Amino acid sequence: MKKLTFIALSIILLAQYSCKKVQPEMKELDCSCAKEVSADFTMEEIVAGSFPEDGVENFWTFTDTIYSEKTVRFTALEDGATYKWYMGSEIVNQKQLKRYFSTAFSNQVLPITLVVKKKPNKICFPNDDGYDSITKYLYVKSDLSETVFLEGVFRFYSTELKDSFDVQIDFVPGDGFGNGPYFNMYNYDGLGSNSINQLKWFANYLEAFGLIQTSIDASPSARIKCDINRRITLSLYYGLLTNEKKFFGRKL
Repeated sequence: MKKLTFIALSIILLAQYSCKKVQPEMKELDCSCAKEVSADFTMEEIVAGSFPEDGVENFWTFTDTIYSEKTVRFTALEDGATYKWYMGSEIVNQKQLKRYFSTAFSNQVLPITLVVKKKPNKICFPNDDGYDSITKYLYVKSDLSETVFLEGVFRFYSTELKDSFDVQIDFVPGDGFGNGPYFNMYNYDGLGSNSINQLKWFANYLEAFGLIQTSIDASPSARIKCDINRRITLSLYYGLLTNEKKFFGRKL
């Protein structure tokens, strides 16, 4: 009997002790990294057939404007969703796709719509229905002669120079016999250096790359890029594209 009484008393004391323990408080849910379902997407114009060998897609430029006869890569930013693209009469169900825009699309503004569906995060976003749609507009220019943001006078600054400097960039169209197109640059380094008919450029609407044609050319290779906010970056490459100087600026 004493043994049973001792066991019973032990159980009661253990239960009381357990009840007096401080229970851990539930931490607040961290939603700082969470986001609602979004149909946002990117558009990138592709340069093909430049360096080092023809037919290779060499660089992609985020853009809202392209030249005709160019390919654009469309990419949804939402992962793990179902996708539905509307491009004219075409409907496509995949996260990423590429489309070629011939001269038939020149001087047109094309609506590109993406609809995304995904199981929403109801804990962080109780009002999110998991559905979103976005329409963006792709502007198609006729050809390379419409170099609105890659031709003209640009003002750049560099940490290596005390003052800002202006660079004149002129477009020289090709002659149909393999000569050109070229971009001639005047005062490209802020030190009075010019590059005349030495760089053959491969261009997207907002970005172009000029590669030296022979080892005896005095000009460096160059890359000029205009971002969506119309900020300009000029990169000069000396040697085998390893020694780089970069300047930042705007078009005047």
